[in-house]
Amino acid sequence: TDRKLGITRSTERSYRARLRRLVAFRIAEGRDAVQAFTPELVTAYLLAQSARGLGQQSLASHRVAISAFAEWCIAHRLVATNPMAGVTKIPTPERLPRPFSAEERAALTALVLEPKDSLLRTLLWFTGLRVTPLSTIRLKDIAWEPVVVEGYTFPGVIRTVGKGRVMHDVPMHPTLSEHLRDYRRFLQQTQGSAF
Repeated sequence: TDRKLGITRSTERSYRARLRRLVAFRIAEGRDAVQAFTPELVTAYLLAQSARGLGQQSLASHRVAISAFAEWCIAHRLVATNPMAGVTKIPTPERLPRPFSAEERAALTALVLEPKDSLLRTLLWFTGLRVTPLSTIRLKDIAWEPVVVEGYTFPGVIRTVGKGRVMHDVPMHPTLSEHLRDYRRFLQQTQGSAF
């Protein structure tokens, strides 16, 4: 595995799955060498995936995975020219996130959860983090000192690692700070240690 690509392990697994499909397609086409990695092969592959019913977003993610592999091949001198140079980019529709309705918010917050699940819901709610960076948060990543951001004082920040291993400091909403402190007390009382 080449970690220099700066991708997460889940992205790496996703890329590998897409590349396995490309390899299977290449072999089915009777082309069994790295020299077969050409714009024509990739275009034929993407057209075949489209014929199977894959949507624009899925096709675009396949193209991104293959492009990353092409860059790796170039870096390791397995190909002389970029096999993706002649492959048309796949347009994807711009979709804005749909906020929860008032009814959906009420239903989500009314759910009675175990302490850990309740904390995860609160973290998701007040940080907007993706699941992967959220799941890696540890006690050492939480700074409890107040911090001022754009004139507003937050009770602390949470340091997370986002896409491309970029560090982010997420200001803590007061409600989130209370939940984190409550959960820490819960762990100390039940397990004798904080998370």
